[in-house]
Amino acid sequence: MAKMRADIEKILIVSEEIASIKGRLDQIQSDLSNIKPANVLEGNTRKFIEEAITSAAGSVLSEAAHMNTMSEALALIAQTYQNTENAILGSINAVSANLKVVSSESSQQGTDKRKWYQKFWDWLTRKEPDDYATTTDEQEKAADNAMKKRLWQVLQDDKYSPENWDNASVDERKQILQDYMAEVIRIYGLKDVRPNINWDSNLTYSNTSATLGQYTDNNHTVTLNERVLSDRISNWDSYLLLATVSHELRHAYQHEAVKHPTDFMVSEETLKTWKNNFDHYVKPSQNYQRYRDQPVEVDARNFEVTRDGHY
Repeated sequence: MAKMRADIEKILIVSEEIASIKGRLDQIQSDLSNIKPANVLEGNTRKFIEEAITSAAGSVLSEAAHMNTMSEALALIAQTYQNTENAILGSINAVSANLKVVSSESSQQGTDKRKWYQKFWDWLTRKEPDDYATTTDEQEKAADNAMKKRLWQVLQDDKYSPENWDNASVDERKQILQDYMAEVIRIYGLKDVRPNINWDSNLTYSNTSATLGQYTDNNHTVTLNERVLSDRISNWDSYLLLATVSHELRHAYQHEAVKHPTDFMVSEETLKTWKNNFDHYVKPSQNYQRYRDQPVEVDARNFEVTRDGHY
């Protein structure tokens, strides 16, 4: 096995170069992700960019491991990133004027927030990436606002209008809610939540109290109160079930963020707050006001986005 002899001066120089190049590549990848829905790039061009970035990220570490010195390994990584960036920029030069993306509107789910040197070191030490949670408060707020905006945009579809809901049968309402749940899962970036709603006719439902829905983390399931669908008790508007879906799936988002912090744009302080809340969760039957005032419930209510933009 070759010895990893470190040339500190070269490492510092190459590290700065890699950080700069990696930052530009990250921006390209972010732009690419955001413009996919608009089909700004042709399929072949987009595929080339995706494959180029994936290839660069996947190969540099294994190749660097065979270098004789640390500085040689870092130089190889820098050169690979440089070559990749040049290839990408050359391929999209003709359509660069169309890359109009507002990065702050991306919720950034599914991204590994480690820096390049953290990934390199973790690869060497076989350390799990979820030890990192580096999102700032500003990034968390921007991601949350982006998700709310996208929820609102989905609700503008006539399928989710109050008029369409009022004219729909019970089975049609179930399908509307199922379609909306699929949209919310995608927006929140949830991979493990079961895609089908669990309907329960035994949840609390009276003139004074009703459980519209709940999320169960151990089986990743959203359950909704089936009796609410028919509006048999006028105090409860069945159209509220749409907001219930985004509320309960936000609980799924909270649980997944606590378990996998690198996959979600949530600050370390928020993660600690959510984890502590889940460890000491207060049920409505224990103390209703304390239940409503819990951080995870306050946060979930903030995602009960409505068609008119209020939440």
